[in-house]
Amino acid sequence: AREIDLDVFRGWFRLDGSKWRLRVGRQQILFSTGTLFRPLGFFDSRIISSVFPLASGVDGLRLSWFKDDTTTVQAWAVPTKAEGLVIVGGRWEGLIGKIEAGLAIQYSPKTDLDTIPNFDLEVFQTGYQLKGEFGIGLWMEGRLDLEQHLDGDRARFESVWGTDYTFDFGNGLHVLLEYFLSVSEVGFSNKDLRGDRKIHQLGLQLDQPIGIATVWRLFGFYDLGDTSFQITPQIEYAATDNTFLYLQGNWGGDAGTEDDFGRFFRKTSTFSGTESSVGLTLIVFF
Repeated sequence: AREIDLDVFRGWFRLDGSKWRLRVGRQQILFSTGTLFRPLGFFDSRIISSVFPLASGVDGLRLSWFKDDTTTVQAWAVPTKAEGLVIVGGRWEGLIGKIEAGLAIQYSPKTDLDTIPNFDLEVFQTGYQLKGEFGIGLWMEGRLDLEQHLDGDRARFESVWGTDYTFDFGNGLHVLLEYFLSVSEVGFSNKDLRGDRKIHQLGLQLDQPIGIATVWRLFGFYDLGDTSFQITPQIEYAATDNTFLYLQGNWGGDAGTEDDFGRFFRKTSTFSGTESSVGLTLIVFF
């Protein structure tokens, strides 16, 4: 690298009351039942299959009110750095019987925050999430976007259905599977690589600890429309409590059409980030 970029990952000021909390500064505003796909990840900038799958955070204000041990209401405001406009939203989370439930709503104008999803759209967003444990974990989550146009709104709906289970094998083999669907109305701004308005994708995660210091993981993604796939194996070794060594590779390809221009694999003359690779990463937390 010819340049080095240094930035603050997290940094905030917090006030706590008996049932409320106010936090101002660079923080993670991220909630979701989904693991591999997160429709309600309004500010989700992470790459889940990377060795550091954390959102970078946004500069904003968040107020939380804890009604009781299981019910929380939140509101947030995030400056867009564009003409003084602000992203505003709110969320309710609680229990309905034994089901964890949540509702969210947000208005997002066009912004210069190009690390977050939908930054270049003016959208009104609302969504829901449900999760339960019935021997196996089950969850579903969805979000409706209404893009503002002079001649009326255009809609897009995104959702995920997921399940996971830990098998009694070794120290526990965790298997997680998710199905993602995105459908957009004609007229909604289409940023898809192939111009599709209906997207079906599958995601798989396997992970298992080996002893007390080592964990292996494997991520797999498959697009049911363009038949591209990406497989990412990973081994994590904890050298100390705050020092981690990762050996990771990824293999992309096409299972059907072989046009080498899919959402999970693109073979081009320039770097696309979907090529096969292997690498070693050292991460130290201070």
